[in-house]
Amino acid sequence: EGLLCGAAGLPRQRMGYWLEQDKVYKCSEDSWCTEGTRGGCAPRHRGLACARCEDGYFMSSDEECSECSTADTVTGPVLFVLAPIVAASIALWSTFASANVLQRTPLSLTLSLLFSVSILAAQLLELVVNTGTTWVPPADW
Repeated sequence: EGLLCGAAGLPRQRMGYWLEQDKVYKCSEDSWCTEGTRGGCAPRHRGLACARCEDGYFMSSDEECSECSTADTVTGPVLFVLAPIVAASIALWSTFASANVLQRTPLSLTLSLLFSVSILAAQLLELVVNTGTTWVPPADW
């Protein structure tokens, strides 16, 4: 299943299947994996069973790789990371302000904590943007 006989007895992948060395994978969408050479994917698709989109593209709701715009790649992750940080900062600020803690805290400590939170936010943003693992099960023989 998933293989065609090619020239010189070399197997080729059938449309809807993805061939890697001695394993055949069923593609989630038949149109993602093209018939022919091993590992062949439709335009803008790549990876195991062509289940990932090339850089600069994302998997849209109609299961196709659509081109990213700047707003697509930045807005969601930024809001995902910044909204909780802003909410926590406001909550901490109001708590500390009401207890007069801010007046007794050295400026260097306040700036150090602000810098640490900024680094954490940048790391979380990087994690959210660059995580995108898709697992595709092998096809049954």
